[in-house]
Amino acid sequence: MNTNDFGKHNKENNKEEQPKVLTFLQKAGELLEIVAAAFMCIAVIFAFIKMVPVLQQFWKGNSLSSDFNHFIENMFTVVIGIEFLKMLCRPDADNVLETLIFLVARHMIVTDTTPVQDLVSTISILMLLVMKKIIQDPGCLRKTFPGRDREEKKAPSSSDSDKA
Repeated sequence: MNTNDFGKHNKENNKEEQPKVLTFLQKAGELLEIVAAAFMCIAVIFAFIKMVPVLQQFWKGNSLSSDFNHFIENMFTVVIGIEFLKMLCRPDADNVLETLIFLVARHMIVTDTTPVQDLVSTISILMLLVMKKIIQDPGCLRKTFPGRDREEKKAPSSSDSDKA
């Protein structure tokens, strides 16, 4: 057997085995995502159950404003956990942007921030919402700015000016 034939044989075997390895790794990754989503679901359920006694304190009127701030912080954490779970189960740009919006909103509401930080957070949320709209409806920019298309159509081309 020629050494060149041996090299060709190994390359052919690697080409055949590589898709199987990649398929296995993809399946393993999907399985790990499902396991992570299951753990996240359990954690969200436990966090939600943990909020029931705090809610009962609010109902009875035995709470302070600091308790309410702590409650809001924990509720945002649960909501972000739910969004993260949705992102694990259905990973698309829309879910990622929703999760980021909730993260920025939580930071702005829960933490003590300066007015400049609030402005930056608000602009960040606005930018994320615009990105979400553009991803959901790619033609929305043409609908929002219809005049640009008309101006481009009316502008004479270089071939028209050469003819005159």
